[in-house]
Amino acid sequence: MPRFVPCFALSLLFSYASVALMVTLLPNVRARVRPPQRLASHLGGLILACCGLTLTLALVAPSPVAAQRIRGYVWDFESGEPVVSADVILLNALGEVAGRTITNSKGRYQVEPEHVGLFSITVMMLGYDSTSVEVALSQKNKKIDVDIQLTPDAVELEGLVVEATRKVPFLIQQGFYRRQREGFGYFVDLEYIENQQPLVPSDLFRRIPSVHTVGDSLMISSPRVGVGGVSFGCRPRVLIDRFPINGGRLDDLLPISSLEAIEVYIRPSTVPPRWRHFVRSCGLIVVWTKRGKR
Repeated sequence: MPRFVPCFALSLLFSYASVALMVTLLPNVRARVRPPQRLASHLGGLILACCGLTLTLALVAPSPVAAQRIRGYVWDFESGEPVVSADVILLNALGEVAGRTITNSKGRYQVEPEHVGLFSITVMMLGYDSTSVEVALSQKNKKIDVDIQLTPDAVELEGLVVEATRKVPFLIQQGFYRRQREGFGYFVDLEYIENQQPLVPSDLFRRIPSVHTVGDSLMISSPRVGVGGVSFGCRPRVLIDRFPINGGRLDDLLPISSLEAIEVYIRPSTVPPRWRHFVRSCGLIVVWTKRGKR
């Protein structure tokens, strides 16, 4: 039986007695007292009845229940530092979530279950072992402090295979520097081109022995000497990025800014085997451009 039932009965009895007394006395008071005294009697009875009713309501109304509270501090077991943003879950005896929060910047938390009883506090954080603690809230012990330590745990990730393709410079891919080391021709690289600052591609051939221009064409001097000591020459085959060109001036085909390197082979016997099928009785000029390495 609720504890306030006897009090409730007592207050009702008190109120009933007060009202009955007032009703009983009123006729006698009306007959024997003068008007001022009669008013005072009415007021006294009314006050007595109100006091009884007030006492009844005070005893019947349930007293406010103090809120339950569990709070605490979560820290790293190894470093002693607070664990920030850890997930704190409060479960009741039935395994239902009774409260949930996260730790603040100081590692502190607080949850407020609606009822007392047995609870389990579980704290989880990435990089730590999850930890659970059993607590009990009773009518006499509704507010408790529970500090929890977390043990660091290495997170095992799935293996990751990274494949990288080494980007080999274009001229190395084409064997330019290997042929340069073999020394069977004349070679012009980008550093030489930038130092010479030529206006047109044909300017780069002026310092290469046996190469000269006749009109619009590049010519390679023949080792034979003709009548009057004038040397005969031949027109070499020209390749641009491994592809032969037929006709047209090199200066018209390529701006100087597009050149990467040049190879010149004076005699057919010095032409590398990969290009020997392009030549017959004269040499070969191979021009490499910057766009060719794209």
